[in-house]
Amino acid sequence: MELWPFDKITQVPLNPENSPRQDFADITKNMDLIDISSLLVINTIRGFRSESFTGIVSYIFREKLKIEFKKDYSIDSVEFRIPYRTFNDAGLLYKGVDLLQNNMKFVYDDLNKNGIETKVDDLGFSASSIGAYFFSANFDGNIDTKLDAVTIYL
Repeated sequence: MELWPFDKITQVPLNPENSPRQDFADITKNMDLIDISSLLVINTIRGFRSESFTGIVSYIFREKLKIEFKKDYSIDSVEFRIPYRTFNDAGLLYKGVDLLQNNMKFVYDDLNKNGIETKVDDLGFSASSIGAYFFSANFDGNIDTKLDAVTIYL
């Protein structure tokens, strides 16, 4: 898979892990709930309302892929939950950096080596210039920890 910031993610697997068939499609910023549901089987879908987000949250591949939609049903974000072999085998590349590595520090270091600015916060770190957020449930300020999820904002 390849990230084109704020535009698309190319070659996203359409079938679950261990599927004998593997097809791929691009997820673009112009897609909506109907487009995604015509490509992927959504396991769970629910409305969500908070101070910071109102929309629809969908879970695919037993919650390993999460796609959030705005109130107008357009895509807001795509979240890859790690580990998930189908995504890990494919990787999610941006300028040669695999954003789905198992260790948060490896991704952080690779992004910084490639001149992509990062900012550490209380749950992980962001790379706002490419619309990516990196989360760890075990994050305690030390980025040398397991990477649990990568959220891409389109």
